[in-house]
Amino acid sequence: MREMIHPVRIWWLAVVLAAIWTFAPKQAAGAWLTPRSYGEIVVIDPGHGGRDQGARGPAGLLEKDVTLAMALALQTELAKDYRVRLTRKADYSLPVDERAALANHNRANLFISLHTGAAFSPEPIGISVFYCRRSPETDDSVALQPPAGAASVQGWRQIYLRHRQASRRFARLASDRLTQRLPTPVALQGMPLRVLMGADMPAVLIEIGYLTNPLDEKELQNAGHLAEIAKALHAAINAFFHHP
Repeated sequence: MREMIHPVRIWWLAVVLAAIWTFAPKQAAGAWLTPRSYGEIVVIDPGHGGRDQGARGPAGLLEKDVTLAMALALQTELAKDYRVRLTRKADYSLPVDERAALANHNRANLFISLHTGAAFSPEPIGISVFYCRRSPETDDSVALQPPAGAASVQGWRQIYLRHRQASRRFARLASDRLTQRLPTPVALQGMPLRVLMGADMPAVLIEIGYLTNPLDEKELQNAGHLAEIAKALHAAINAFFHHP
């Protein structure tokens, strides 16, 4: 025989449920109604930091500050869909090789290193997306074998080769989405970049603007502009992992 629930118990249950709904933390409006978390880990690397200031703009804006602001904006944009890790969260230095090592330690599915461009002339402008290849002239469709007897560090710097095709594919997606969303030139190029060489996952480096260009420097101080870059990269990451 079923036990009847006493009216007082029903009242107390209603009070408890109301309290949970009122005081439990809510991630965002509607987050509980439409949860979406894909599980991939994205490691974002704000370039430079600490004494390593990177490039400096005509008005004094520093690359290390721009990259950290961009990393935080991208982390906020991606957080509802992906597990996001930053190689640094504040203004401190970090050796180049440790950046990819942190991504490996976190078993990342994607590594994005953020920088700004710089030139002797103030004329260059726009965004550049790089994937790692041995040299601009090398056909990276052919596997590059480390020389016989190479030191272990040389072997570590060859890890990127196993992900070179995926890295190039994401670089193209990022370039396409940035071009679609932003009214600025976007270049795509393969370069031998040390920060990417030890990454055991698809990896790219993105220069989000030329800090030495006064127009780009002004845009890089605009939170709305950084948010647009973050949205474009979010779309590229979704396409890369085949998520809607």
